[in-house]
Amino acid sequence: VNAPNSKVYIDGRYAGDAAPGSPLNQRNLFPGEVTVRVEAEGYAPVTRRAEVAMGKWTQESVRLNRIEQKAWLVVRSNVNHDMVYIGDLAVGPTGPEPHTLKPGEYRVRVEKGGRAPWEERITLAAGETRTLQAQLGTGPRRQTGIEPDMVFIEGGAFQMGSPTSESGRDDDERRHRVEVKGFRIGKTEVTVAEFRRFVKATGYRTDADKNAGGKDGCWAYDQDDSDKRWNWRSWANWRKPNKSQKNRDDHAVSCVSWNDAMAYIEWLNGETGGDYRLPTEAEWEYAARGGTMTARYWGENPDRACQYANVTDQTKLPNGNVWTNKHECKDGYAFVAPVARFRPNEFGLYDMLGNLWERTCSNYDEGYGGSEKECVSNKHASGRRVGRGGSWYGRPRGGSFGHPLQVYAGQPARQAGVPSRPGLMILFPLFFDPLGVQGATAPAGAVF
Repeated sequence: VNAPNSKVYIDGRYAGDAAPGSPLNQRNLFPGEVTVRVEAEGYAPVTRRAEVAMGKWTQESVRLNRIEQKAWLVVRSNVNHDMVYIGDLAVGPTGPEPHTLKPGEYRVRVEKGGRAPWEERITLAAGETRTLQAQLGTGPRRQTGIEPDMVFIEGGAFQMGSPTSESGRDDDERRHRVEVKGFRIGKTEVTVAEFRRFVKATGYRTDADKNAGGKDGCWAYDQDDSDKRWNWRSWANWRKPNKSQKNRDDHAVSCVSWNDAMAYIEWLNGETGGDYRLPTEAEWEYAARGGTMTARYWGENPDRACQYANVTDQTKLPNGNVWTNKHECKDGYAFVAPVARFRPNEFGLYDMLGNLWERTCSNYDEGYGGSEKECVSNKHASGRRVGRGGSWYGRPRGGSFGHPLQVYAGQPARQAGVPSRPGLMILFPLFFDPLGVQGATAPAGAVF
């Protein structure tokens, strides 16, 4: 044989190995015709008939032809009329048709004029079919000084929702396994200063400014209104969400609707050439948990919340009272706190629980039927979106609905809202699809 480590079969039974210079000698065969098959890795097998004579040696020389090893690569992208480069060779636009390659390492690049290019290095094994999903930015990447500070989160699988044994659990928190890809996420929510920059640059008017949806201003708290503490307030907007507290530049921006969040993201992408978006509900919970499976990312004890989150606590209100339902600790803030004033979770993310609801791009589905892993575009903004993380207008676990938030399980707690309704409690974290991170997403955080 001409191939190393060749396997020889006679009449279907393994007879031994052969190699160049090392033939297989087989004795004690019955005279007559036999079937010989020779196989070797990387070669096409050969089967032939041979005649064995009584008392004589019969020699068979078998030549195997090497099989050309192949791998297949499919490259898709988020744009049309682009060009794929494998190494330095242009091979055509992205699409469903596979490129046939030899096994090995390749640099794959996708380009389109006016877009930030995408590039990834891969290694293909023999017989492998790989699909790459390229994400090209909305424009050339530019360092503008307004890019959010991002943290890379490695993808993985986790148990989303909460166990049935968890105290205060709601019916829409079914525990189930979810996988997410790696993404980048902002360390904090988007701040008042960041949103003001957008408004100043564009002249944008929020839904609260326009009394959208037939509602006056923003849904906000007024401690002077003894009849209805929470209500639509004509004076409330992102500049002044609370009569009892000065709105600081380092506060997370609030009184901003889904539509306002989408407008901000569109502007940010245009300014930076990025692909920022809101996180899916699954991405948000994966990031918020920080690799933990406890009810809160700091553990099971709710009264440790004041080290990690802005919650109702023993801090006195401006009128000298304290919240009725509260944690037995003191965080120093009677209302909203500035971003990054508490300890981060294990992923280095701040304020993932408490302070304000955080928007996601997922439609609300009570039974977790898969929408938690999907991102709804702004063009299909008719459904209710999921907010996570808790707010000052949230039913405290173990308390009544009318009191501000007690973070008793933070991670699973879910809220649904319509796109045009601005509320004091809603924030949006921005996720970003960065170059070189497949399926990446990241929130730069903004409180809407």
